[in-house]
Parts: sequence; structure tokens; C-alpha cells
Amino acid sequence: MAAKSALDEETMMTMTKRFALALALISILFTSGSLLKVRAGSGFDNNSLNGTYGFAFSGQFAKGNHPFCIGGSWNFHGDGTFDGSDTVNLDGSVTPRTYSGTYSINPDGSGSAQYTTSNGTNHTRNLEIVNQGNIVEFVQTEVDILSAGSLVKQ
Repeated sequence: MAAKSALDEETMMTMTKRFALALALISILFTSGSLLKVRAGSGFDNNSLNGTYGFAFSGQFAKGNHPFCIGGSWNFHGDGTFDGSDTVNLDGSVTPRTYSGTYSINPDGSGSAQYTTSNGTNHTRNLEIVNQGNIVEFVQTEVDILSAGSLVKQ
């Protein structure tokens, strides 16, 4: 029984370290101003995102130490709505998904997106338009999901 307790404690320490590292990296990214330096300017609105953006990123669920990777595309309609599709690999199980959602862009190029996947899961991401609108940086904002990535205009 002592061996199992030590293993559980080691697993918890590893998860805690990964979570702390992810939070530190996200904090550095935003507090260093690196996103602010590449921001395309001002005068943005929902029409600033129009067309298809591709992505691939990985992350981890904070509870349970479950890694995942996702690749797909979002199609922004320029009116605050979008749809998309992707393929998720979670713990080696591959699942294709489709979804639709809404987004809101602030005049400074920051914003957020909310969407529901075909399996009924709701997600929220904070967005930042950079590189003259050709890239949208994002951070997943659910408490238990550690992920960030880029949407690249196609």
C-alpha cells in the first residue's frame, strides 16, 4: 500500500509542476508584452476576422494528467459567428468534431470566442489578433484545460 501512495504522490507532484509551468509560460507571454508588440493596431471589430484559419496545438487536462492534441480549422464569417471542424487525439483515442460558435473582437484586437462541439462540450478562448490579422493567438480559458495556440489565416 505504501508503494501505491508514493506513486500517487509522485503523480500529483508531476501534475502540479506541469500546471505551474503552463501558468508561468502563459503569464510570461502576456506580461512580457510579446503579444502586445505584434498586435496589428487598433480599430478592430468582428469583421476583422473573415475567412478560414487553420491550427494545430496540444495541451493537457489539469486533472488526471490527460494530454491531447488537436488540428483543424475555423471559418469566421465576419459577423461574430464561426464554424469549424477538427480532429482530437485524447489519450490515443481519435475523434473528429464539428462545431459552431460566436466571437467578439474589441477595438484593440483582443476578444473571445465561445463554441459548442458536436459532442455537446462548451469551450471558451481568449483571442488576440496579431500580424496584421493573419494570426490569431488564443488561450483556452476553461479551468481544467491547459492549452494555447495560434490560428493562421489560410
